[in-house]
Amino acid sequence: MQTTEYQKYIGGRLVQRFIADVEKSLVVDGVLHANCFELEPTGRAREVVIFEVDGEIYDKRMEKQGAQPVSVSQTFPSAWAASCHFGYTHNAVAHALHWARKRSEQTAVVAGVRIGYADEIKGVD
Repeated sequence: MQTTEYQKYIGGRLVQRFIADVEKSLVVDGVLHANCFELEPTGRAREVVIFEVDGEIYDKRMEKQGAQPVSVSQTFPSAWAASCHFGYTHNAVAHALHWARKRSEQTAVVAGVRIGYADEIKGVD
């Protein structure tokens, strides 16, 4: 079953976490968009793009860790956004890309998904 996680912070401190199934998350998203404002990015985030997906590995992650569906060429505004979408509670994408760069590689594989920073890959806008 696919779920969406919502977190409530007060004064920068996490105070509550919520999980909603897909149907309920559409309702919650509607309420948030109607009554709240989106935070502006800090300017440090770099867009991440998906190059390849190992369906077998990622399907298991969706089933067991609540990852959301993905597709090749899908982009995320940041490594953190991609990590959350992949069902992680930490920035697994930034970590993997950091170590890939140390190996002189432009992409990394996280949860069966080959990803990279869009601004480092030729031909990706």
